[in-house]
Amino acid sequence: RSSESALKLSREDVPIGTPAYMAPEGIDGGGALTPRSDVYSLGCVAFFLLTGEMVFHASSVLQMAVKHSEEAPRAPSSVLPGNGITPELDALILQCLSKKPEDRPADVIAFLTRLLPIAHAMPWSPEVARAWWDTNVPPEPPTR
Repeated sequence: RSSESALKLSREDVPIGTPAYMAPEGIDGGGALTPRSDVYSLGCVAFFLLTGEMVFHASSVLQMAVKHSEEAPRAPSSVLPGNGITPELDALILQCLSKKPEDRPADVIAFLTRLLPIAHAMPWSPEVARAWWDTNVPPEPPTR
């Protein structure tokens, strides 16, 4: 299997979690995993859903771990300029992806409390979402 697909799966030879979605404190085992760790992972999922890309691109599990531990993430809106991602949504996702757990929303409820007003202000519907996805996210190349 390709190295990129290995980054998307949990493995026995790495700390518990999927490397592309792991909070920094879960990578080196140096910090306690808390609801804020889950919020980091949720930020990674949200980033992917908004952009069609992982937060970081890496060619190995180790490189991915280093990036999650040390590299600042891109704003989701920078991946697909003009994609309708608001500054407020960018800020929320980037807060979820903070390296310091105390800088993230405390838990999923705190995340949702911040997300709902943003979502209500956006002209979003299932039809708009499908059109956006079809326009902005390239299809994955076929796997061999």
